[in-house]
Amino acid sequence: MSLLDDENAWIGLSDESKDLLREYVTAQKDAPAKESKPVSLLDEYDEPVEDFTGRVRRTKNGRPYVLANPDWQKGVDDWPDGFTDKPTEPRGPSALYTRVTTYISCLEDTYSLGLWAERMVTLGLAQRPQLVAAAQRVDLSNVDRARDALNEIASQAKDAANWKEKADLGTGFHEIAREWDQGRQNWDMLSPESADMLWTYGEKTETWEYAHIEQGMVNDEFRTYGTPDRLRWVTTEITRQPGVVVEHQKLRVTDIKTGRIDYGWQKMELQLALYALSKLYDPDTGIRTELDIDQEYAEIVHVPYGLGECTVYLVPIAEAIEVLKSLVPRVRAWRSRKPSWVPAGTEPLTSGLAAAWPATPPEAL
Repeated sequence: MSLLDDENAWIGLSDESKDLLREYVTAQKDAPAKESKPVSLLDEYDEPVEDFTGRVRRTKNGRPYVLANPDWQKGVDDWPDGFTDKPTEPRGPSALYTRVTTYISCLEDTYSLGLWAERMVTLGLAQRPQLVAAAQRVDLSNVDRARDALNEIASQAKDAANWKEKADLGTGFHEIAREWDQGRQNWDMLSPESADMLWTYGEKTETWEYAHIEQGMVNDEFRTYGTPDRLRWVTTEITRQPGVVVEHQKLRVTDIKTGRIDYGWQKMELQLALYALSKLYDPDTGIRTELDIDQEYAEIVHVPYGLGECTVYLVPIAEAIEVLKSLVPRVRAWRSRKPSWVPAGTEPLTSGLAAAWPATPPEAL
């Protein structure tokens, strides 16, 4: 029996909702059938796409392939673990690395983000009654299918609530700012909001000199790849001697943010710190170039969308660097481990309390 013929599906719906539901079901019924294909975890996570993203080959979920450094090679079998020749990467031995934002997310507090996502789903369902009706019709007897169906409904609900709108606007301004810093901006193509943002951004950064704009970087210790927005020259030390003033310049990691910065600031500091610990990466050859990057401070250029304001924040990153070196690898290793539980009574005598308690009572010694 189809949804249109099931009277129970219409109970409690307004006339408007019924009309929308009727249109939705009819459209689904008339839509051409999609060719099904088996789902493979390999297809989802490890099969490379054909196109390059910033000249770096990636998996379908965006995980980057990083070429081995030519300086490492001493013999045929001397590449580090994971670096092998792959048919999908013709340029040389490569390994899957982790995106910077993914690597540091193990310490992220996602509570507020989760609540926001729930609000977006609720808002989307309120705007699309047909999605509510679709959720009511999900067969819960098959757990896997029900999960996939409800995930798809939740995804459509967030789309209905324009949950990516601000992120898309932020991405758009990043492209505008890049064109501006490279001297190729056409003001006639900008919306009034973008023009105001670019004007204030340009005023704040007009004297800045950039060494690199959106260039990929790798950290081989953590096996990460990422692209900082800017590396700019700053004067970090001034040595004064009789009749001589010597200025020492370093590169400083600079990131542009268009959304809120009061939430997730710890993740932002870790992101900046990991870039400061990384090396410039040539995706065509695998060559790494070590740079003199400021590891005391980084910068965030905050350009909130549509406000015509721009604030530059000096961000201390020394503590974040220490957390990256000491805590993040341990947390990631802990989260990836498998439980070593055994039934009670079968544990080795050398484990737990048995190992700490002496075999002979102290008074007998």
